[in-house]
Amino acid sequence: MAQLAHAIEGLFVVHDWENYGHYYAPTLAHWQQRFEANWDNIAAIDTVRRFDARFRRMFNYYFLSCKAAFETEHIHLWQLLMTKEGHGRSVYPRVNLLDTQASRLAL
Repeated sequence: MAQLAHAIEGLFVVHDWENYGHYYAPTLAHWQQRFEANWDNIAAIDTVRRFDARFRRMFNYYFLSCKAAFETEHIHLWQLLMTKEGHGRSVYPRVNLLDTQASRLAL
């Protein structure tokens, strides 16, 4: 985070910085469950290289290891909302809470 903040300093204004990683553990669990529930359909897809047991193990490993990494906060999913410095207002109203409140007070 510090490295990113240093890199954008003087170039961009950060309007919002949010960690969505806590949503990804349950998302990956659902993906893995759906993958398993649909395995017969996946294995039946006619491709040059068939989806075999090795492919199945690799995808299960991917889903479950990523799920664990998000649960233990070894990886994160960040969303940053930035505008070029000096370009004024935010790109969407949720971030401009002060401007929204000031405009209501002016009415």
